[in-house]
Amino acid sequence: MNRPMLSDFADILAQRRSIRAYTSDRVERATLERICLAARRAPSGANLQPRNFHVLTETALEGLIARLTAAQQTGEPISED
Repeated sequence: MNRPMLSDFADILAQRRSIRAYTSDRVERATLERICLAARRAPSGANLQPRNFHVLTETALEGLIARLTAAQQTGEPISED
């Protein structure tokens, strides 16, 4: 086993953090594309590679946020769709 590689991986894991507070800062398209490319290369269960990305921006994103907010405020049941 290559110890430097294992050490690098351990360093990456140690730097991992979960963020559950979001800002309204715009994410550049190039950044979104790099994230999707990295996700495409990630392993999947049984190597099935079930990847479909839906990236919403601007008007489409604002519309979704408004619909989700309204549904939450009115107590609309959660739908898997």
